[in-house]
This record gives sequence, C-alpha cells and structure tokens, in this order.
Amino acid sequence: MTREITYQGEAPYKWSCFQWTTPRKIELARFVQTLDGTRDENKFAKDKFLVQTWGIYYLDGYFNPDDETRDDRREFRGSDELRQELTREVSCTNPKCISHLNGKHEWGEVFSRKRIHSFIADAEKANESRYDKVDWRKPALLTENGIEQEYRPILKRICDAIRKAESTGAVHFYDELDYEDLSVLQRLHQQYSDSIKSIFDLLAIMDIYKWLETSNEDTSAYDDWLAFRPWESDNKMNEYKGAVQRGEVQGIDRFLSRNFNRPSDCYPYHLPTQIFDKLLPLQKRMERATNVIGCEPFETYTVSASPMPDEEHEWVVELDDREEWKI
Repeated sequence: MTREITYQGEAPYKWSCFQWTTPRKIELARFVQTLDGTRDENKFAKDKFLVQTWGIYYLDGYFNPDDETRDDRREFRGSDELRQELTREVSCTNPKCISHLNGKHEWGEVFSRKRIHSFIADAEKANESRYDKVDWRKPALLTENGIEQEYRPILKRICDAIRKAESTGAVHFYDELDYEDLSVLQRLHQQYSDSIKSIFDLLAIMDIYKWLETSNEDTSAYDDWLAFRPWESDNKMNEYKGAVQRGEVQGIDRFLSRNFNRPSDCYPYHLPTQIFDKLLPLQKRMERATNVIGCEPFETYTVSASPMPDEEHEWVVELDDREEWKI
C-alpha cells in the first residue's frame, strides 16, 4: 500500500513508486473521452480505471482494499480479484524500495485524494488539444500530447508527404491530422517501422485504433493481427489464418471493404497498399500516390472470381461499370 517507513524517533519517510508520465496522461485522457454518464458515474469510472490500470487509489475512496483504513461508510466496490491483485506482493526495483522495504511491497499504492484528482484534471486538460489540428510551430503542444523529440521529424515528413500528394487536387481524408493522430502514428512507427513502410498503411491502421480507443472498444483483434504480421510472407499469413480458423484469435475486418467489394477470400488480411498492388493497375496507383493517400474514397470496385481450368482463379475487377481488368 503506502510506500512508508518510520524509524524510531523520526517522522514517517514516504515516497511513491507510481510515476505520472505523459503516456499515462494520454491513456487516461482517451478513457475520459469515452465517458458519457452522470457526474457521479463518471467520477466513479475514473477512479475505477486508475485502480484497475495502475493500482492507485485514495484512502477514503471505494477502492481502498484495507477495511481498517477505509472510511467505514464506504464498502469496497471492486471485485475480489481486484482486492487480491492490489494486496499481492511484488518485487520492485525502485532504489528506495530496495533500501527500505527489501524490494518487496503490495502492488496497490495509495495517494491523497488531491493527488489522484490532479492526475484526472491533467488528463482532462490534455483533451482540450488532442483533437486540434497539429501546429508544428508550437513544440509545447507536441510535448503535452506525448510526441517525442526523436519522432517529430518522422511524423513531420509524413505530414509533408500527404501535403505533396494532395497538391494534385486528389480527394482524401488526411489533410488535417490532429495530435491524437500523431500519437497513434508514433506508437505504430515505434513498433512496426521495420515492416510497415507505406504511409497509407500507417494512416489506415491509425484510423482503426483511434476509433476503437476513443470509443473504449476492444483492440485485441488488431493487436493479434499486428503481432502475427501476416502481410510479411505466405508462411505468416497461413499461421494467422490457421489461428483464426481455430478460434485462437479473432480475424480483423477486411481493409478497404467499402472501396473493393470482394469475396471473403480476396486478400482479407493484407495491408491496404498490398490490396492496391494486387487489384489496381500501376498507372492508377501512380496517378493518386496510393501509397500515401490511398484510393479515391468514393470510387467502388467490384471484384469477382474467374474460374480457371486448374481450379484456381483470377480476380476480375470492375470500376463503376466503366472499366474492367483481370488480375
């Protein structure tokens, strides 16, 4: 619980293991953005998120697992599993914990009500700018929204590439990236820059995560898809498809399903730009810089299978009854 020790004749010595960082502020800010209950319901939900995610709570709140120190007018409102988790002994590498507590203490950590509320207020303040258009002339806002110095040149190049691609007058949806967009792009680039090279692939995945996270929806299907990396090779694709068929993971929704009306076995788990490479002629890809801003948002391609003598098939692609080609 409290990181505290009292030596004879001295005042209690206190310290904290939990550190309030920008990534944690952004994570809490995303959660706060999803709340739509009453004031009391939202307050309870924030306290519950803090204790379940990081094990932090205040003494007179509903999530203090210690019956002796909790206000007797408030019952513990967490599950038995949460109580056990909060009181579970963990090993800690904090030098102060090693020095004073032999590196062992409970996972849960108590803070003052004022300190807990300061975390929440900080996250709510972050929400004021998270959905503003990025202003590269204001580095303080980049810092406030968790954009690290080393990734700013990379993210700026992405924005510049989008601006260059749109100079042809092409219609797309990425002309005004906000700070939340940059935050998700940064995370994706940190983890997958060795495998996901095209800007549009990053943008398409960014869209999905941004929508799921701001809606407080489950991201596990896409987490698993990214972990398997099925777009990298036939072997990895087969491994992923096998895991989906066995029910070990949930398959993702097909990318570009509105633009490319196609059978369920037509590139269901590939990256968006791989779908362009498979189904669009080179000239069409070059005309729009599809690797940066994707295909025309309002064009619809109908894809059908054409039987072949050897029981395989090729894909027939038709654009709005105007053009047709085979792949």
